Amino acid sequence: MRYTIFYIFLLFVLCGSDVQAQIVYVDLDFPVANLQDCAIDPLIVPVRAKTFFGPKTVRFSINWNPNLLELNHVSQFDFQLITSSPSIVYNSVVGWLTFEMTATAGQVLMPNTVLFNLEFKIKGQGNDQISINYADFPLQRFAELNGGPEVPIITNNLTFDAYDINPPTVNCPANMNLFVGQVCQASNINWDMPFVQDPCDPNPLQIFASHNPPVNFAPGVHQVSYSYQDASGNTGACDFSVTVTDTIKPIIICPTILTSLNVTPGQCQRQNYTLPNPISVTDNCPSFITSATLNNNPAQPGTQVNLPVGSNAVVYMVTDVSGSTSACSYTLNVVDNEPPVFANCPVNITAYSPTSTCGVQVNWTVPTVSDNCVPNPIVSGNYSSGQVLLPGEYQVTYTSVANGLSAVPCTFTITVVDSIKPLVICPANQTVSAGNNCLAVISPIQPTVSDNCGTQLQEANISDNTSLSIGQHTIGWQVNDNSGNSATCSYLVTVVDVGVPTVTCPPNASAVATPACSAVVVLPNAIAEDCSTVNVVAAPNTTNFGIGQTVVVYTATDAVGLTATCSATVTVSDQTPPVISACPANITVNNNQGTCVGIANWLTPTATDCGGSVSLSVSPNPGSFAVGTHVVTYTAKDPSNNTSTCTFTVVVHDAEAPTWSNCPSQVSVSA
Repeated sequence: MRYTIFYIFLLFVLCGSDVQAQIVYVDLDFPVANLQDCAIDPLIVPVRAKTFFGPKTVRFSINWNPNLLELNHVSQFDFQLITSSPSIVYNSVVGWLTFEMTATAGQVLMPNTVLFNLEFKIKGQGNDQISINYADFPLQRFAELNGGPEVPIITNNLTFDAYDINPPTVNCPANMNLFVGQVCQASNINWDMPFVQDPCDPNPLQIFASHNPPVNFAPGVHQVSYSYQDASGNTGACDFSVTVTDTIKPIIICPTILTSLNVTPGQCQRQNYTLPNPISVTDNCPSFITSATLNNNPAQPGTQVNLPVGSNAVVYMVTDVSGSTSACSYTLNVVDNEPPVFANCPVNITAYSPTSTCGVQVNWTVPTVSDNCVPNPIVSGNYSSGQVLLPGEYQVTYTSVANGLSAVPCTFTITVVDSIKPLVICPANQTVSAGNNCLAVISPIQPTVSDNCGTQLQEANISDNTSLSIGQHTIGWQVNDNSGNSATCSYLVTVVDVGVPTVTCPPNASAVATPACSAVVVLPNAIAEDCSTVNVVAAPNTTNFGIGQTVVVYTATDAVGLTATCSATVTVSDQTPPVISACPANITVNNNQGTCVGIANWLTPTATDCGGSVSLSVSPNPGSFAVGTHVVTYTAKDPSNNTSTCTFTVVVHDAEAPTWSNCPSQVSVSA
């Protein structure tokens, strides 16, 4: 497309007495190269006054082909440049514009001042020659000086070619995301046709379409393409994708393994196990791929695999054409059912303790163990080779566990024998004194004991605080060591009697003497007690006791010569009165002459008694007695106060006749 722009020169002739003629013009620039793009929107055409000096009135018209250009806007019109408020009128449909101004005085603008811009839209089909012309329609070109004559307007039109170098703009519908149903396709899919625009060709021609709706699409991504060509041969295209997604996942059913698998004998795995196929695989789209993993490693159903001990995760995956994936899984449990095995289990061992020590170091070869899965199973033992063991029996057990399986234990017995008897030394013989109860309370004295292993039991034949009788006693000790070896020793304990006998005499006794001056008294025996045999002797040892108190002394003598005494008193009382012999006969005497008394004397009687001495008393005593009868009494009294008496009378007669003196004469009394 070629465009012609006419440059318009306004020529003003200034007349006056002193005014020289000057050229006044308007130069219109078109700010594009000769080869222009018809798609330029907007096409800006400036109306520029190269010279604008002194006109008062200016008017002109601009014409263009409305089929090629469409005036949309007049811009950059500065009213401050022109004080006369010019008028611009345009008709885009017809293709013209008018400019008119009338100023109060001549206008002067700076050279190359842009009056305004014309903003066009190019409407041609491309490769067109376009002209913008200054014309006399609708307004005739006219310029007038201030108060002066009309002057011509110099114009310069512009013509240029517009080429269509841009392809049509083709806007396809947005990408489509569709989903299949139970049928493996998206059916009867429609869409809007592409929206096509070309700045130079309003009706580009469709030259290619990959699909024409309605269309059935299988799952997957489908590219839909359209191509259009404008009148200039420029081609535009678009495409969009139709993504059909199969959201229905395939269904896969795994085998059901109910039991565990044992290892292959002697191996730590199940060898050559045939991996089963899935029970079933179904999908709405028949195309799918089935794969499997065993413990996250690729595997193939139906092939033989080696399964390690433990849980083996089997996963079956099925992927349909849309990439929808389903999986099922199951576990193959491989059990190590072979326990570890011991070898070289030692035989029973007997060891003997030495004399100096109790324990003995026992050595043996530790058994070995092997397992099908564990290279070096851990061996645990309750005793260690080289360990010092005390006498006794030890059950040595070695155990081993591999993969939770226990080996049959390796068991043997170690017997440590202590055959050394204890050494026992008893204390020296002991002498102790018996108490009053003839017993000595003693406790056994511990012996001196030594043993290579230590003693377990020391036992005496008596217990602590045992009462022993007088005599010799053997105290024996038996000492057992921890191994049952025993030894004995003994010592003598002599219990001696150091206490005198205890003697209890009979009670005191009393009796009445017979006339023979004695009495027979039989005393009970004295009771003697002692820790040994006691001999009791009484002194005097008699049953005939004389009058008075007799002390009988009992002497108790025990077997060791210790004595004790007690006594009992026998009292024989004398109840027989003394015997008075030769008691005088009665005596009769006369009074002495001239007195009233008479003298009487007699022989003293004798008194005898078995009690010994007898006191004899008389009352009254021989001698003078008054006239009358007097009873003389002899009293005999023995030591026991027994008395006897004898009496006789002393009669003193008054043999003298009385003598009267002063004898009165006879006296007569009258009655």
